[in-house]
Amino acid sequence: ESELFGHKRGSFTGADADKIGLFVTANGGVLFLDEIGDMPLSLQAKLLGVLEHKKVLPLGSTKEVELDVKLVAASNRELETMVEQGKFRRDLYFRLAGMTLTVPALRDRPGAIEKLARLFIERQCLLERRAPPRLSEAALTLLEQHSWPGNVRELRNTIERALLLCRGTVID
Repeated sequence: ESELFGHKRGSFTGADADKIGLFVTANGGVLFLDEIGDMPLSLQAKLLGVLEHKKVLPLGSTKEVELDVKLVAASNRELETMVEQGKFRRDLYFRLAGMTLTVPALRDRPGAIEKLARLFIERQCLLERRAPPRLSEAALTLLEQHSWPGNVRELRNTIERALLLCRGTVID
């Protein structure tokens, strides 16, 4: 709650200084909330209030802050199912679902694996100021056969490990 809405010094134990919340920090811009499906119901209610009234009240404050924030939220959970199970607020779901995008899991789009792997190789090698090695056919086949339970993050980490171990011009 403090991260999202901020707090005033002394509003709770350990609040030894004022803290500007993410909503105020993002004022005039976009705030991205990742894994919103993990948010407790009590915090969902407060978030709904902020979205409805376009104002935030930092913890321990008596002064509301007007907001002009566009919100983007992501979840790896099926929020509609969570609504039916009573684990996610229906009113918040409909507030957030103005525009929804469903990105299939990496295992369901194997054609993206090679492109993403090459992108991760190029980005990492650019940071390290080295020539990017190529993926061997055997390495690419292994990447395409993996089920990627960790999705794109797992692929990125796998590529970063492969680059650490690669001593030549080919990742096999």
